[in-house]
Amino acid sequence: MQYYQAPHPPRTLRASRVSQAAAPTTRPAQVDTEEENSLMQGADLGYDVVPFPRSAIRYTTTRPASTRQAPDTLNVIVRRRSRNQPPTPAPTTRHRRSVHPLFYMGSGMLLLLLVWIAGTWVIGQWQSAQINAQYGYPRLSRCFAVVGHHDSDGHPSFFEALNLNGQVIVIELPGGDATHALTYLGPQLIGTEQDHTPVSLQFRDVNGDGKPDMVIVANGQLFPFVNDNGRFRPAKPGEQLHL
Repeated sequence: MQYYQAPHPPRTLRASRVSQAAAPTTRPAQVDTEEENSLMQGADLGYDVVPFPRSAIRYTTTRPASTRQAPDTLNVIVRRRSRNQPPTPAPTTRHRRSVHPLFYMGSGMLLLLLVWIAGTWVIGQWQSAQINAQYGYPRLSRCFAVVGHHDSDGHPSFFEALNLNGQVIVIELPGGDATHALTYLGPQLIGTEQDHTPVSLQFRDVNGDGKPDMVIVANGQLFPFVNDNGRFRPAKPGEQLHL
């Protein structure tokens, strides 16, 4: 078939229009059919028509830089992260849980209990330290007194009260003479840790005979010994005493 050139090729005109306008990248099928019909008509009239490649008409070139719209970068924050760094998780909103008032009440009572226990322990340790400093261990107390056993104000008798494993023992040196020492067996203290109980002595008239008698004081209790015939003896049952 012999083709002749048309005075105004429709394909060239369409190509120029497509290149200038921002047309869609895909060309409709109806346009291709119209172009083929115009080419056939030009050939029938005797024009030498050269078909233009469809790829140039169907696909447009890149839009010029002047006609592009620049992206709106206002109030846009661009964040870049390292490839080796894991993405940071989005912050989550945590709702604060309300605490029941009984929780604070219980915590306060527990704190008071702990303070009371600690205070009791500290006071006990302090009292034990004071007793150890005064009486030692085994518990021992000493005193001087004039009781009429070959003694005088210049030479009083020496007394020593000892708590040996809960057994109270009193030693007397009449007038300070160790060769005439007297030993008195006192009460047996009953209970736990009675070996730590301090023991002391008092001298006063408890039966009204005018002579000083000996009273053993242990654990808040009084144990009288009557002054009789140059020594002390335990009180007899039914004996009238004024403690």
